Amino acid sequence: MKELYQKIIEILTSQLVKDEFVENGLKPIQTIDLYKGQYQAWEEFELIPLPAVLIDWSVFEGAQGNNKDNRQLSLTLHLIYEQVQDTSNFGDLTTSLRFFDFIELVQKHIGNLKTEKVGNLIFISQQPVALDRPGIVHSISYNGVFYGFSTDPKDDFDYTAENESDLDLSGELVKSIDRFQYNPFD
Repeated sequence: MKELYQKIIEILTSQLVKDEFVENGLKPIQTIDLYKGQYQAWEEFELIPLPAVLIDWSVFEGAQGNNKDNRQLSLTLHLIYEQVQDTSNFGDLTTSLRFFDFIELVQKHIGNLKTEKVGNLIFISQQPVALDRPGIVHSISYNGVFYGFSTDPKDDFDYTAENESDLDLSGELVKSIDRFQYNPFD
């Protein structure tokens, strides 16, 4: 995950992307960090410069559950564009509409991201995030294949068919079984 996180930072802080934000009348991304609930509890965190992108992910067994080197990645980018303290801070329509450009530019540069340990990201959803105060936050979610947790084939074996007292080091390994479904009387 470290490689993916670093790649996202590298892309979104590149001069090319910064220039593209400015060309579209947007302030370049000021903060990229791991998501820790920052915008849901501003009072518990230091104020972060906006706009910001917060990164959250999870890795889980995919459809090919037997292949432990081929897991699924769920990546969520939290795009924080504006956070206001009260409703007296009304913005003008042009400024508000630029948020759509902000989403589009982030999607353009991250949507095709691929690293050595993460296959092509596939766009899943883009949606607003419910806030307890006025502000604009959207999340963009992607799925992909994650190859980052390699396993040792020996981990699939945890016993032999030999008794410990007459263990032959040249014995054959027996594949691990699910102990909850194993019935010794079958």
